[in-house]
Amino acid sequence: MLDFLFMRSVCVQASAKLALRKQLEKTLLEIPPPKPPPPEITFLPSAASNEFICLIGLEEVRCRLISKHFVPFQFNSLWKF
Repeated sequence: MLDFLFMRSVCVQASAKLALRKQLEKTLLEIPPPKPPPPEITFLPSAASNEFICLIGLEEVRCRLISKHFVPFQFNSLWKF
């Protein structure tokens, strides 16, 4: 008799777990997917912008100086002439 009650208890627990699992899977499918992250590029350069043309010029000068000889320091946009 105890074996029968034990087996019934195990059966009830298994069916309760299965019902809970199905309910959780259904709930999980109802959750909307996350929004995609925003694009990392926040600045789109324009050839009409004077600031952009100056930065391109500085980059070109930096590349030519580095290719001709070693430069022991870094160029940046905060230089004062």
